Amino acid sequence: ELDAAVPDVTIVRNVEDARIVMARLMSTEGDPSIVHACDTEVMDIDLKSVGPVGNGYVTCVSVYSGEEFDYGLGKGKGGA
Repeated sequence: ELDAAVPDVTIVRNVEDARIVMARLMSTEGDPSIVHACDTEVMDIDLKSVGPVGNGYVTCVSVYSGEEFDYGLGKGKGGA
């Protein structure tokens, strides 16, 4: 399984886990100094002719929140 092959990485595979992670990311509790870096991968979009809003679709979202953040899926802090 990919989770075991990639140490210190939290992989969200379903809607329930996505809701848990999003609740943690959107929470106003905890350390206000934590910054979340986000990157997306998209398909079926030609950025030379259209903008990203409402065009194409997201295939992957990556978020890095540092070594002290817990995404809430049982990996604890640093489960990037």
